Amino acid sequence: MDTQEQQDIENIKPQRSFKWKKVLLQVVMDIIPVIIGILIALYIDGVKEAQQDAQMLQETVQGLMREFQENKGELEKAIASQTVLIDSLEYYIAVDSVTLIQVLDRTNGVWSADISNVSWQNYLGTSGISNLSFEGKSLLGKINAYHRNIIKKESELPAQIYQVENFKIGKKQRQLKQLTIMILNDIIGTEETTLQLYTQFEKLVKTKKHIH
Repeated sequence: MDTQEQQDIENIKPQRSFKWKKVLLQVVMDIIPVIIGILIALYIDGVKEAQQDAQMLQETVQGLMREFQENKGELEKAIASQTVLIDSLEYYIAVDSVTLIQVLDRTNGVWSADISNVSWQNYLGTSGISNLSFEGKSLLGKINAYHRNIIKKESELPAQIYQVENFKIGKKQRQLKQLTIMILNDIIGTEETTLQLYTQFEKLVKTKKHIH
């Protein structure tokens, strides 16, 4: 190979290198807009999803707050009625000639709270609940448990009250009245705790601490 051929080969190498760099640069320039487009699309989707989650959370909280407000009224009426009944039972507790049933008749019976648990069941498993803070979820779990407890206790109360023995005059009436007072106090305690949990949840929402 003569000197001229070697020189020609050496001249070709830089040209090839330049072409590869140019091709690579063009590829990079073509890819960058695509990547930017993908990132923008992902950002927009993320913003939309965040907005939808925020809206769902707001609707969930509003639904729960409406339900809790209605339940609050029911619980307060029930507590007032049950307290009147307890006072009457305590007044007649030593009067064996006045039966438990007669005391109930004089105080218009027992008021049971017609509480609702619909919103909790409807929203359970939705993004509205999943986006709640741990404290918010914990409170709702407690409220749901107390709802079930109230419903269970109040559904069992008539069976306890309207027994055959409760209609009979005698010394056993004192024990029946005492037992009924204990049951009612237990129910009132559960109802009052539920009201406190409602208040805690309301404060959590007001301070924005319910957001995950």
